[in-house]
Amino acid sequence: MFQTGRNISVNDTNVFNNIAGPGATYTALTGTPLTTFQNTVGPLGKMVRGTIGVTNGNRAIAVAGDASGLGAVSFAGAVIAATAINGFIACAPFRAPLKTAQLLYWQSNDTTTAYRLNVSGYEI
Repeated sequence: MFQTGRNISVNDTNVFNNIAGPGATYTALTGTPLTTFQNTVGPLGKMVRGTIGVTNGNRAIAVAGDASGLGAVSFAGAVIAATAINGFIACAPFRAPLKTAQLLYWQSNDTTTAYRLNVSGYEI
């Protein structure tokens, strides 16, 4: 961990990998992904940053600060890499608000097992 002012950087941490998407409704992280997220982002975190993307296929993923899509950041795209980097075959950076401490919401364009989210830091 490294802190400068209100910005905290952590080692790139995988929150979920190659899991089924929830579909087109913003859904809170649960289970192991939620526990990993809470262990990575401190309780004072107000914004989180990292990488969202897919592990296979042409798909879309979005993250947000609540079930209504507060501060949503989306990634939709085609597979752009012949081989994965950091577990992603296609990805984009994100920065999203945390309306409720240590809780992130996400959605996907389908329920295929193909989604990945990493966290690399947060702001307090």
